[in-house]
Amino acid sequence: MFLAGIAFLVGDFVALCLHELPSAWFTLTLTLIALIGFTYRHTRLFAIALLGFSWVCFNADLRLNNELRQYFEGEVITVTGTVMSLPDANSSRTRFLFEIDSPFRLNTRISWYNTDANVRAGDRWQLTVKLKQPHGFRNPGGFDYEAWLFRKNIRATGYVLRKGDNFALKSAASDISLQSLRQRLYSSLTTTAGHLDHFGTIIGLSLGDRSGLATVQWDRLTRSGTNHLFAISGLHIGLIATLMYFLSGLVWRFSGTLKYAISRPTLGWAIAAVAACCYAAMAGFSLPTQRAIAMLMVPAIYAFCQRQFSPLSGYGLALLAVLLIDPFAGLGADFWLSFGAVGVIFLYLGGRLGSPTRIARLLALQVVIAIGLSPLLLTQFGQIPVTSALINSIAVPWIGLLVVPTTLFGVVLSLVHAPSGLLILKVCDLLIDMFWRCLGLLDSHGWLETVAIPTSPAVIGTVLMMGAVALLPARTPRVLVLVSRGVSLIVAAVRPQPLEGDLQVTALDVGQGLSVLVRTRNHNLLYDTGGRFSDSFNAGSAVIVPTLRQLGIRKLDAVIISHGDLDHRGGFNDLVENVDIERLLSGNPLMLPRPAKPCFQGQTWNWDGVLFEILHPSAGKPSSNRNDRSCVLRVSFGERAVLLPGDIEHTSESRLLRSHQNVSADILLAPHHGSASSSTPAFIAAVEPDHVVFPVGYRNRFGFPKQDVVNRYSQTDAALWRSDHHGAVVFELLDDHTDWRAYSFRNDQLRFWHHQAGNPAFTAIAE
Repeated sequence: MFLAGIAFLVGDFVALCLHELPSAWFTLTLTLIALIGFTYRHTRLFAIALLGFSWVCFNADLRLNNELRQYFEGEVITVTGTVMSLPDANSSRTRFLFEIDSPFRLNTRISWYNTDANVRAGDRWQLTVKLKQPHGFRNPGGFDYEAWLFRKNIRATGYVLRKGDNFALKSAASDISLQSLRQRLYSSLTTTAGHLDHFGTIIGLSLGDRSGLATVQWDRLTRSGTNHLFAISGLHIGLIATLMYFLSGLVWRFSGTLKYAISRPTLGWAIAAVAACCYAAMAGFSLPTQRAIAMLMVPAIYAFCQRQFSPLSGYGLALLAVLLIDPFAGLGADFWLSFGAVGVIFLYLGGRLGSPTRIARLLALQVVIAIGLSPLLLTQFGQIPVTSALINSIAVPWIGLLVVPTTLFGVVLSLVHAPSGLLILKVCDLLIDMFWRCLGLLDSHGWLETVAIPTSPAVIGTVLMMGAVALLPARTPRVLVLVSRGVSLIVAAVRPQPLEGDLQVTALDVGQGLSVLVRTRNHNLLYDTGGRFSDSFNAGSAVIVPTLRQLGIRKLDAVIISHGDLDHRGGFNDLVENVDIERLLSGNPLMLPRPAKPCFQGQTWNWDGVLFEILHPSAGKPSSNRNDRSCVLRVSFGERAVLLPGDIEHTSESRLLRSHQNVSADILLAPHHGSASSSTPAFIAAVEPDHVVFPVGYRNRFGFPKQDVVNRYSQTDAALWRSDHHGAVVFELLDDHTDWRAYSFRNDQLRFWHHQAGNPAFTAIAE
């Protein structure tokens, strides 16, 4: 059964790597071949892999066919449906999952801005909305938002119009649906314990709603490797099931008649399974909890059937069950980390005699898990928490054995007797406070550090070797472990860098904003930091920092903030917190939170044979128009050049042409995102670009780029790129430095769930 589960996983994984789905007839034919092959012993594993492949293709085809039609995008639509999640509310917006049932059926993610409406899980509403197909940023090292939406079967996102006809159709106050019950429990807890300092953490551990955790708290959890402790996951469900199993054993032992009615293991597994299902229901049966329940049910079924339980067979059966329930589980890091951790534990305990004490055994196991999961952490996040093994050895029992049971006991007791429940929750609040204080103390002393490593195949392979050696039987010479560790550090230190005279320019996909990374052999420059979309979400933390981490860049030799508009400086604060900056220039230096020097015409410097020139603005002649204060940067190597003009408009374009400066460039970032106020015919003729990039957000409210501007550039036969269609666009000047290699990250890393805007005016030319 273990090999069957692994074979199904292989087929599932191969299907998730497809750029596009095969036809339904091909999938059906493949399934029939697999069923025939399953009847022969020698081809059985291959047949199971084919079934895993077909299962993903079949379910993906169904999910993709149920999507928002393109002609509904951006239109004002009146819909009715049911709120399917606890609302995530802050001072500016309320966000929730909304299952539309009329005029079409669709799962959506809706934001309602500046509203005082009482949105509750389970309620039915009529809403006037604008929707769009799932779309996210696509950048190296960035979070795949479209994959996250696809896995959760969210087929559209949108927002409620304030002036629309919005009202509740039916309250869930008397409903007995799962979501309404969760809402009532949330409301009851808010009334009872909403004043507690760590109420958000209590809700996260009891109901799986983590919206109450602050950004700084999530940052500390991530850097300490303990973020898995604050979600209702397999770990918590397993701990609760284990606790209930042993408690049922005590009941069985001291019971008179119960001993003769049922065996102790059967009773234990039955109570453990019921407790785990109740806990998962409190979290709304989210995908991680479904996976945990499936894993738990395997040994429970073995116990009910009174059959001998083989850990490896159970592991394979659990893997098979999870992938049958959720064929897209492989799109989430939690799937790989949970099954990876269990696999590492099996490998470690299967080949070792164990340490002399329980504490030493626990510490050793945490270290082994940290080492064994290193390749997964690198591929998923591009970094490894250095102290996670040590911190988890204390945090796991503290949260799992103290905080979680106390929280659940307090929650249940509060429903029966609110004062008693509040007393228990106050104890829980104290335990949580001690945890956060310890994390804060470790952070203040620099213990919550992560190692960011470029995820090249060489590095991943070396870390895999290191983990494999560390999991060898105890009699293996320890010198091998030390050698593998040393080799991994050496390989990690060798970071892919451009060669002398080479130039790499990446126009990042930051939505409606701008950010460009310029790399030479030994230096890195960032031009603009994208926008800020909310208090907790900006281009700095969501796009730029992960990209720099992916490339192994810890220091920026220069950052230029072209001007003061928020869509160009919105990610600056988060960038400064994560990356060292040696030199800072700006067209509006006083608008930045740290000292910056003004940029002005005539500033030049040379890095590794590449010339950097500021062409605008003129010194001592600030424009009253903030856009026209933009720093215009020209980067050149010989006859090859890149022009970054920020948001300059026609006035500054004319001034540049009159100053007799060389503005010609092979690559041009379209001024002001393709606005009609920029890109005059004279300017385009002077630059004469071969490639033009429009940094725009998908279906942005300004309508950029304007069609007239696109038509002007099209007449030059330049290749046209736009970030909402192509994601990050990378240009590399390599080899003999006579031409550019250009590619789109969205198209280069395309998977079948990714959104394709499909505008022929761009895709046909750029590709």
